[in-house]
Amino acid sequence: MSSTPAAAIPATISSAVSALSGWATYSAADIRAIFNAPNRAEAERLLQMTVKKYESGAAKLAAWLEENILQGLTVFDFPAEHRRRVRTTNGVERLNKEIRRRTRVASIFPNEATCLRLNVRREIGQ
Repeated sequence: MSSTPAAAIPATISSAVSALSGWATYSAADIRAIFNAPNRAEAERLLQMTVKKYESGAAKLAAWLEENILQGLTVFDFPAEHRRRVRTTNGVERLNKEIRRRTRVASIFPNEATCLRLNVRREIGQ
């Protein structure tokens, strides 16, 4: 999972937690609390509390949390008003939807560069 971008980690947490153990309901709320913390120090404190909470009953989950959630805490490097957008994949999904819409209209491109130009122009606002 180390190749996964940090911004995408929170979007995959529920499925990963479900796969690791039957603790999904409890752990999802704990993970949500970590990412909703006001700052990184508080998020790290909550992470350590959560890891300790699951160490005895769900050791694999605790190990996964300790190994992977720290990568997702890079969202705290951004201003508070930007964090939700950075930590979700909604922006990427919207961009992909727009690219599909535009390429459907002009379905035949003479080469890859033409397709790229069409989509880049849209994104820079020309």
